[in-house]
Amino acid sequence: MTISSETKFFLGILLTTIVIIAAAMIFLSRPVATLTLPKETLVPTSAHTKGNKDAKVYLVEFSDFQCPACAAFAPVVESLVEKNINNILFVYRHYPLPKHQFAIPSALAAEAANTQGKFWEAAAYLFTNQDKFSDTLWDTMATDLTLDKAQFKKDMTAETGKSTIDQDLSLATALNLPGTPTFFLNGALMKNLNTPQDLVALVEAAITSTK
Repeated sequence: MTISSETKFFLGILLTTIVIIAAAMIFLSRPVATLTLPKETLVPTSAHTKGNKDAKVYLVEFSDFQCPACAAFAPVVESLVEKNINNILFVYRHYPLPKHQFAIPSALAAEAANTQGKFWEAAAYLFTNQDKFSDTLWDTMATDLTLDKAQFKKDMTAETGKSTIDQDLSLATALNLPGTPTFFLNGALMKNLNTPQDLVALVEAAITSTK
């Protein structure tokens, strides 16, 4: 049987298409490289931590106190950490976004509270009162958390707190993190966290695998 030149042309197109589709499927099926960082980079001595420092599982969050998504994740993360307090180390890193007017002031307020041993109380307070952020909220926060107001006001402008925030922000910017909240589990960037429950499932699976 003789194949016409027109048939050969269409067969050529079909073969080329099949090759392209096959190549695309092979490419897309390859594992995507995941950003992984050493623990000493993600957990500096200045970082705020909660849980077991010797735990095999550690979770690092880059967060912004004015970020609505961060506020949605906050109670779930707190519950997750408290439930697994002996099997996890949780690390909070600042990532104040430029689009949020009170991102840096709220971070400074948390750092000021930290000098009086109440960073985590301040963090919970800020996420809970996110809709009340204003230049006058910090005084109210100091009262509600029973902080020494004079010391708190002084620490709001202290270089120590600003330095911690700048260090965290510099790393987040250098890594070009996608936004807030961004989580790292055992050094690996966590992707496709559509809900807080996605985070819980992955972290609890990691904890289970170490037991």
